Amino acid sequence: MSRDTWTRGPEHAVDLNLLLERIRPWLRQADGLTITGGEPLDQPTALKLFLERVRSEFDGDILVYSGYAWERIVIDHGWVQGLVDACISEPFDALTGSSRIWRGSDNQRVHLLTELGRSRLGEGVDERPWPATRGLDLCVGENEVWMAGIPRPGDLERLRLALMRRGFESVTSSASSLECRA
Repeated sequence: MSRDTWTRGPEHAVDLNLLLERIRPWLRQADGLTITGGEPLDQPTALKLFLERVRSEFDGDILVYSGYAWERIVIDHGWVQGLVDACISEPFDALTGSSRIWRGSDNQRVHLLTELGRSRLGEGVDERPWPATRGLDLCVGENEVWMAGIPRPGDLERLRLALMRRGFESVTSSASSLECRA
């Protein structure tokens, strides 16, 4: 979904202490933290250290999205089970649809790893459908629109058309990104 988080290289590195400093005020108010990507487990050492630090000062639940198969996560990153309350695994697959809550595609699996994860996300989450309306957070900048959440199929195209009706010109639009200019 967030192609802007896929770029790799040292110029995109963020100091862990600076990151924690930036999110600390938010953590004091939050009841949960969601980590998405790109692929969070492509930086396993940094992610583990980040989660250990967050866990030491945050009582909320931690949800991690990964495009890796759960079996690979358990073998290569078993520490996830001690630091994460819930994990949504498996690669996004647009052909499987998106009818089950908190998943971009129905092939993705929810793993409730702690009592907090089970109490917050709820047993039976694997069969729970998305509500009739799906909330997305939109932030509009000078020449950009940022979105948080999991859009339904076609949501980006509907947003693109709505922006065009309001005088924006579509620069690019795909299944996972939208850039506009006034």
